[in-house]
Amino acid sequence: MSVVFRTTFPPTSDEALTAFEQQIGEPLPADYRSFLLKTNGGEQPDPEGFRVETGEGSMLATLYPVGDGTGYDLTAHFNHMKEELPSGVIPIGQDIGGNAICLAVAGEDTGAVLFMDHEVETGPHEDGWDNLYFCARSFTEFLDGLRD
Repeated sequence: MSVVFRTTFPPTSDEALTAFEQQIGEPLPADYRSFLLKTNGGEQPDPEGFRVETGEGSMLATLYPVGDGTGYDLTAHFNHMKEELPSGVIPIGQDIGGNAICLAVAGEDTGAVLFMDHEVETGPHEDGWDNLYFCARSFTEFLDGLRD
C-alpha cells in the first residue's frame, strides 16, 4: 500500500543523512534512509492507522524530516528525547496523541519500529523498557501495515 502525505517537507540530501547518522553514531536502516531521500517525511498520512503489540491501535500524525530548518526535524527530536530512549533507538515521528514512533538503529532489533507510550513510566527494567512496544520488524513493514 502506498502512503500519501497531505503535508510534505523540503527534500533532504545524502550529506544531511550522513551528518545525522554521524550524530547518532549508527547508520540508518536502508529502507528508512531510502524513504527519507524520496519523501523526507511528512504530516497527515493517508492511510494513518497502525497497530501496536498491545493490540491497541493508533494513528500516525508525522514522520519527521531531516534538516527542515524549523527545529522540527529528526536532529531536534533526537536531541530532545535521547535521554528518554534506550541506546540505539531514535524517535522518527509521532502519533496523534503525541506518543513517539521510534526506530531501532542498533542491536538485535535493528530496523524495528517501536511505539513509545508517554503515559507509561519509562526506564529499563527486567523485561525491557516499560513504555516501548513493538509495531513492525522494519520501516517498510510499518508503512505497508498502515490502514484507514
